[in-house]
Amino acid sequence: RVLKPGGKFLLIEDAPTRNKLNFVGKLGQKYDRGANIRPAEFYAEKISRVFDLKKYYPMRSGCWDYTVFVGVK
Repeated sequence: RVLKPGGKFLLIEDAPTRNKLNFVGKLGQKYDRGANIRPAEFYAEKISRVFDLKKYYPMRSGCWDYTVFVGVK
């Protein structure tokens, strides 16, 4: 609705912790209020229904893992 046709977007979403030794990240996710942290493939499938998903990749900030999605309307 807001993005023009051909417009690009960048979406950063919480992701399950990738490192088994990241105890702080695991603890934070365990107590995430919404309990809605899902794997990247879940979001990629949903986004691909509406947008042309160009790529997605993992990133970390501190103890928290994220997935970055890049797409076009």
